[in-house]
Amino acid sequence: PTWRTEVLTTYQTDSSVFKVIAKVDGVTPADVARKLFAFNQLANIDLPMSGEMEFSLSDKGEMLAGSGVLSVKAGKVSFPGYISDPVLIDEGLLRLKFEPQTGHLSINDSSLVIRGTEAKFNGRFAPVRNEQQEVIAANIELDARNVNIDTPNAGATGSVIDQFKLRGQALFNERRFLVDDLLVLSGDGGVRVRGQFVADGDAVGVYMAGRGRSLRHDLIRKLWPPVIAAQSRKWYRENLRTGVVEDAEFRVKLSGAQISTALEGKPLPADAVDLKFNATGVEFTYADDLPPMTRASGQFHLTGQVFDIAVQAGTIPLPSGKSLGVTGGNMQITELALPISPATLNLKLQSDVAGFHEYADLPPLALVSESTFDLDSVSGRGIVNLSLAMPLKPGITSSDIAVAATAKLSKGQIKNAVEG
Repeated sequence: PTWRTEVLTTYQTDSSVFKVIAKVDGVTPADVARKLFAFNQLANIDLPMSGEMEFSLSDKGEMLAGSGVLSVKAGKVSFPGYISDPVLIDEGLLRLKFEPQTGHLSINDSSLVIRGTEAKFNGRFAPVRNEQQEVIAANIELDARNVNIDTPNAGATGSVIDQFKLRGQALFNERRFLVDDLLVLSGDGGVRVRGQFVADGDAVGVYMAGRGRSLRHDLIRKLWPPVIAAQSRKWYRENLRTGVVEDAEFRVKLSGAQISTALEGKPLPADAVDLKFNATGVEFTYADDLPPMTRASGQFHLTGQVFDIAVQAGTIPLPSGKSLGVTGGNMQITELALPISPATLNLKLQSDVAGFHEYADLPPLALVSESTFDLDSVSGRGIVNLSLAMPLKPGITSSDIAVAATAKLSKGQIKNAVEG
């Protein structure tokens, strides 16, 4: 990309001060920071900026003051694809000010429009110099509010976080970015994270840990990095419709080499990921044409190799208006590195016989129509332990599902059980 700059310099003899006015057109942070890890390999800020900067310099070359206003045109902030999808920016306005007492560059009362939503933000960039006065690191603070975190591949829109607050250190020579504190608040909940990103060959190692509470399902869906259990992430994003994470804790320990092997479809070590959270008010689907489970609660546990969901309670509504009560069970997804991971769903169900009849005859199960037993002759209530083994893929048919079930009938009757 090409960009232009015009510089006008005047010297004030009475104060021995140089006044510099620099006009820029089309410059991007990615253009001027290609050798800095935090602004290149970790985050590529491709936002064309135009505007005017003013500086005052002493005759000894010391910066006395500096400020500027830059308009931001449409662009994007890109991350490694295995960490996050790109964030598309519509437009924005950036107000910069140099603080000569500290040497810091501050961002004040600025804004970016992200997919139609205006985010307000302030920040600070504090360079760290060695004895030779070379910039070797920078302390970075960012406080953004009303941030739209929807991305082009995120699915349904509407995920706006109230506050994104970051305090970190970019260590340029070491090619590391330390996250001293990252706070994301949305509604009544939020998540707090600490850790670091480390350049490791052609990839970026991710070492993070954090806790969260009262998080909406859609926020979890957007924050889940693509490299972590890609098939489980895909299933979670496509099948969980609603829910609230009451509390969560996670730890990610992924070297650049492990990320590279994961991108090649090879499994991660079990201890590379450890994510646990409790959820309520969950609605999710598990197979095409079968009704979803609603009002579910339970525990989720993801490691580098297995995704376990322990179901405490829930309801499966049926087309007739009846429902199956879920009183326990679990779902397990294994072999997470495969393009299509296998899954097993075990449920303890309660209903009357008519409800079980209706559910068992729904496609893709179609168990009753293919049976010679007249289930219409049976009445009463019962408990069924149901097991469904199936691949996690769209368009599941009855031949894809292995079904096993045991039933216990209470107060049951069989019409015409004895003839004559």
